[in-house]
Amino acid sequence: MLRRLRGQLQPKVVSFYLRRFTTARVYQSCRVGCASGFWGDTMCAAPQLVRHGNIDYLAFDYLSEITMSLLTAAKQKNPEFGYTPDFIHYVMTPLLAEIKQKNIKVLANAGGVNPHQCAKVLAQLAAEKGVELNIAVVEGDDLMPKVIIAI
Repeated sequence: MLRRLRGQLQPKVVSFYLRRFTTARVYQSCRVGCASGFWGDTMCAAPQLVRHGNIDYLAFDYLSEITMSLLTAAKQKNPEFGYTPDFIHYVMTPLLAEIKQKNIKVLANAGGVNPHQCAKVLAQLAAEKGVELNIAVVEGDDLMPKVIIAI
């Protein structure tokens, strides 16, 4: 069940209450903040949510058809590209310590067509900052290996 939170931190930032059903049949509130709706969306939402949102989860949605085509083109030029670098360098890196300290779970599709490289770069930057993270990767957005070129 989703209910819109009455007060918003900023017009583009929306928080929701999710009800988690625990094994003891007790409902527990869970706050989810969405910090982006597309690649290029404002980068000031994540710091506001992390610092003032009292959230449990921080979500980012970067992918659209145009974004996927841009990321595919970038990966074809350099196999280490294909993810949204803004997520790593301008959003996550400055907030890593606060996210870890507040035990906020981050959900993002920022890996695009190269999610393993995105996770690798994020892990390297976290290690440099001394922040230990658990990073999971979901595959399936890169369909280029399955494309058959018709002549």
